[in-house]
Amino acid sequence: MNHKLGVIVPYRNRYRQLVKFKETFHKYMKKHHLGIDYTVIVVEQDDSSAFNRGKLLNVGFIKAKELKCDYVVFHDVDMLPMNVDYSYSNKPIHLATHFRSKGETLGLHFDKYFGGVTLFPTKEFELINGYSNKYWGWGFEDDDLFYRCDKNHLPLATKKIETSGANTAALEFNGIDASVEFTNNINTSRDFTVWVSLEPEPFKLDTTQENDRNVIFTIPGYDFALIYDSFNRYCLEIFDRRGEMFTIATRIKPEYKTNLAVTWSALEKEISFYQDGLLIDKVNIEERLWNYSKSAKAYLGCSNPDDTYRPQTFFKGIIDSFAAYDEVLPANVLRDMSNNKHFGLTSKFDSYDHGGSLLNYYDAKFVKHYKLMDLSENGNTGTIDNCSIIKYDHKEFKYEKIPYRRESSFNLLDHQPGGYLDGRWKDQLTRYNQLRFSNEVRTGEYDIKNDGLNSIEYKIHSSIEVGQNVQITVAI
Repeated sequence: MNHKLGVIVPYRNRYRQLVKFKETFHKYMKKHHLGIDYTVIVVEQDDSSAFNRGKLLNVGFIKAKELKCDYVVFHDVDMLPMNVDYSYSNKPIHLATHFRSKGETLGLHFDKYFGGVTLFPTKEFELINGYSNKYWGWGFEDDDLFYRCDKNHLPLATKKIETSGANTAALEFNGIDASVEFTNNINTSRDFTVWVSLEPEPFKLDTTQENDRNVIFTIPGYDFALIYDSFNRYCLEIFDRRGEMFTIATRIKPEYKTNLAVTWSALEKEISFYQDGLLIDKVNIEERLWNYSKSAKAYLGCSNPDDTYRPQTFFKGIIDSFAAYDEVLPANVLRDMSNNKHFGLTSKFDSYDHGGSLLNYYDAKFVKHYKLMDLSENGNTGTIDNCSIIKYDHKEFKYEKIPYRRESSFNLLDHQPGGYLDGRWKDQLTRYNQLRFSNEVRTGEYDIKNDGLNSIEYKIHSSIEVGQNVQITVAI
């Protein structure tokens, strides 16, 4: 069977990039894909409304159907093909896997990334009712598209994630008012390690806030905090004596059982952040750390309760153990701690022999009178507030649905990044998109069946067809 491809490009105010894209794409197809019958369909938004990529792609798809295309590629204008297979597939395929930008080669943003360049058979795209028409400005229409594929049982790949831990007891934090309070024993003028074992749960975003923080652990002041945020990242925030904040964040991660560790070397003035014994990053702090020793209390599951400037933020999920040490634990020890299934942290196992340097140690199996017993024998019990004590059945593997992919490479043209930059949203509309997707779509509160190809409204201002090019200007 001979297939026909529609290449759909959403566009506004990037004339030079559009010219470059068309020139490069046609040359590439002529050289590498002589057998593919294709048409490039550029859909230009010609009105004063905020950019709506999903709507433009839906308009382009309708045109592709008129042209008898039986599969389409949704293609950003700033991504020039270098090594790409545009041939037919009977299932959705994500193509934007590798990028060349300013001499640097970049990979996927995260496992579920479904943007940039994506291929669909027309029947499957109709089955999911296309893109949502409700995302204005930058972001989250691709997340919504992948969600539609999943909910409509389109073929998807899976990624097997190995998790560490054992069946045990755990404290369940409700994300509303649950916490544990204990005495802070960390001396920031000396070496220390903080270690916590946890599993976050998905949480609803706070519509009154600019961003969302599930605080796992904090020492108040200029808060020393471990956070699971609304981008599904684990973050470390810590301050020096001048009040300058240093942040280290993981890549986007799904929710699964994991172990986080922070080490501070007073001699080297170096803070390091680990997940499951693997170094995420380290930062040299020229000044001394903020004197967290002045803070009498530390907390699990909540932010600083004495902060009157920011609302209290709580963790949703489980924490089964927490430990603090007066030394820097090396990476191999942190890995063995993460893989440990049988021993408490006062015991010796594998490379671990550090029970004598414990400042605090809590294990949810050891609760008395609704207080966490301090297994370090330093007498620092933890006061539990509104946590449930549950049996935790550890699953050795988590299976995450991800797109099928063809390894491809693109030259990424210069463009202004969107999203969350330098601690704030570049465009508030992106925050609205995040709230919409997280709080309405992903929770099932919004009916996607009535939003898409079957509900799109638009007005065509012009449509020009020349050879293998179609240029549509449209108001949406």
